Amino acid sequence: MSSRRTVALLAALCLVSLALSLWAFTRPAPLSDDSSQPLYILADQEGRLAVYGPEGPEAGQPIRVYEIYTRLLPETDQRRLAAGMEIFSETELQQRLEDYGL
Repeated sequence: MSSRRTVALLAALCLVSLALSLWAFTRPAPLSDDSSQPLYILADQEGRLAVYGPEGPEAGQPIRVYEIYTRLLPETDQRRLAAGMEIFSETELQQRLEDYGL
């Protein structure tokens, strides 16, 4: 009877360990933490990918608008862009744009 409990306890610990590992590997890692203020905001502008200054879409016109249609992106990216994605470095901006096909 106690060997069954031991096996069950070990199996439960393995499952918890696996779940924590998967969570750690799937969450997005920060690309840069060298600045607390974003340099840019990536956002949706009338269905296309747009780059705004650090004040975001509320401040006015975008710096650049790309022919990347946000409705064609995965749903998680669409939600992030709808909320405005903070970008903290030129490298991060380039990487995000490449991720979206530029």
